[in-house]
Amino acid sequence: MNTRICTRTLALCLSFNFATAGATVIYDTPGTWALHEVLNDNIEIDDPDAKLIIETGGVVHAAGPAVRVRSGQVDVIGTGRVIAMPNPPPISHLRPRAMTLGGGSTTVRLQDQATVAGELFSDLSFGWKDESASIKLFLQDQSMVDGGLNYSGYLRIQDQAIVRGGIGNAVNGNIGIDMRGGLVTGAVHLGAGNAMSLNMDGGTILGGVSGIWGDLDLHMTGGTIDGGLWTGATVRGEISGGRIDDGVLIASRYGSDLRITGGQFDTSLDNWLFQFASERGSVGQSGLLEIWGGQFGYAGAGQGFLIDDLMSFSIFGRDLVYSNGWLTGYLSDGSWFSNALTFGSNWQGTFTIHNVPEPETIGLFLVGLVGMTLARRKVRRA
Repeated sequence: MNTRICTRTLALCLSFNFATAGATVIYDTPGTWALHEVLNDNIEIDDPDAKLIIETGGVVHAAGPAVRVRSGQVDVIGTGRVIAMPNPPPISHLRPRAMTLGGGSTTVRLQDQATVAGELFSDLSFGWKDESASIKLFLQDQSMVDGGLNYSGYLRIQDQAIVRGGIGNAVNGNIGIDMRGGLVTGAVHLGAGNAMSLNMDGGTILGGVSGIWGDLDLHMTGGTIDGGLWTGATVRGEISGGRIDDGVLIASRYGSDLRITGGQFDTSLDNWLFQFASERGSVGQSGLLEIWGGQFGYAGAGQGFLIDDLMSFSIFGRDLVYSNGWLTGYLSDGSWFSNALTFGSNWQGTFTIHNVPEPETIGLFLVGLVGMTLARRKVRRA
């Protein structure tokens, strides 16, 4: 393959011969360059202080991966585009790789109305929960990835950004997702043996959150998960807001601890609203589901709750009563709770109801104590 290597004179290289296909333009020295024309060659960035800006009018149109970022930064802004051509022709349901990230410190940012057509791939990142990761991807404004993300590293989705496909972590890597807005049309899936953190306070995931064994650090304060949260991963975290449709199923081999203080949860008639158990065929370890608040089954409760194996269930509120397979009462946040509660045939955990008196009752109780104290003092003086 004909290769055109450009270092400090790269800007000159970009000024001619754009029609030549099959070459590779390499950025391997510090500097910032802007592309605002059509380039039918592959691009490679391999310097931590190299930065390429693909701006309005700029298009990289080449066989996948069209852009490879070993180390450095790529910003796609305005109406800039990266388009991957099949090479060889892919399996019908797979998209060619538009961008490959990783090897060193790598940052890719899509903003404005930027578009990447094809899959984004990264295999292994050092760090993944926050922006200290070696591989970082930011999707913002009205930018779009027209394809899936097979990704390891830190990912932030915000504003009206769109991923037209699913998100999964690569075979060798972990993924940290901060979702502050945007739309993912496919599923977010956790691969075997890997770890994922999902911090969600906005946006929508249409295909649900799923996965087999691994670790999921979940914190949800807003946004919507359609398609449910169904996973065999060890889940730890808290849900305080947002909405999950199509039920929650956590069947972990190593136990899970989930605290719910808010949010809305609904499902269909033939599904469990919550299923909290061990992985099928596994003895498993103990886990705990705590409910303090939220709206459960207001639009559709399905079959209610199923607790099985070594999993324990604690609920906090007032006037909570379990009778004839139903748990009813008010949660600590004042929400009404009325759902079927079933314990599986292998259940060995604990079920605890924490009833706290109403604030008015506590106030009357304190007034009574004060009154009794004053009365005793009068008697002693007499």
